[in-house]
Amino acid sequence: MSDHIAPVYSSWPSTVAVGSKTIEPNNQGNTEAGTGLGIQANTIPHQGDLYLRLSQVLEGEIWSHNETRAKLVTEEARSIDLEHRFQQQAYQVTQWQEACRTTYAALDNHRSEHEKLKQEYDRLTMELARLQQDVINTNSAKAPGGNLSLPLYEGVGNSVALTAGEQCSCDACGPGVTEPWPMDVTDEDTGHSNSGYASV
Repeated sequence: MSDHIAPVYSSWPSTVAVGSKTIEPNNQGNTEAGTGLGIQANTIPHQGDLYLRLSQVLEGEIWSHNETRAKLVTEEARSIDLEHRFQQQAYQVTQWQEACRTTYAALDNHRSEHEKLKQEYDRLTMELARLQQDVINTNSAKAPGGNLSLPLYEGVGNSVALTAGEQCSCDACGPGVTEPWPMDVTDEDTGHSNSGYASV
């Protein structure tokens, strides 16, 4: 509402009719005079009562109007206050929505970054495993006797055969010995010891 209604306060009952009095008929004097004014005098009190009642009704209507107007002003103030609170709540809701959107966007960025870091971690783990395997293979190749091949023969055990161009030079065998010689070989993977013959 654009125009505010100013409250009007009134007291009830008022003293509008105070001071009015009823004119008593003077039938005796009029009768004695024989003028016939007694009838006219009798109508004056009835008109006074009518005016008094009308003034009381009018005063009651004015009082009721002022009461309604005061209640309307109170409700208007209450409506303005509620509208102000509603605007504040709407602004806060808008702020919360913006904060939630920002938070969700940050969470999406963190999830994407986490996925990239996980993929990089898996790649580095596989690379590390490959490097460890390369180191193991390199150390195995550099170990003493690493140039020996160890074929497994069924029913005989592990026989160690020297590569081409190599011969056993121990005192027991002597040069040019081609007969198999006993040798104990331990499997590095299982830890079992297998006895067999080494042939040149």
